Amino acid sequence: MFGLKHRKSSNRFRFDVLDIYSRAFDRYHPQPCSARSILVKGRNRYYHSQSDWGQVLVGDCEEHVVNASDEQIREAPYVHLWAEKLKSVLSSASFDLERANLVS
Repeated sequence: MFGLKHRKSSNRFRFDVLDIYSRAFDRYHPQPCSARSILVKGRNRYYHSQSDWGQVLVGDCEEHVVNASDEQIREAPYVHLWAEKLKSVLSSASFDLERANLVS
């Protein structure tokens, strides 16, 4: 009996979370961001038109396309495809910040 009750409450929780997510997504309207940014995206990507990163990231944006889906790029076999690029960019930004602090 406990297993059935737990399964029902677990399914209800899942439904509630998906309902909240759906309502929040419908109400979310991203604002343009002019900050320097890095976009790593899967080759076969699809974004809802209102949240297309190309429309949101309007400043200096370095874009990298990975030969994987958006879901796969976070998984272990694909991380190496973009992690080194990100590491390089972050190291460069850190160096620029340190140099700026030494100059001022």
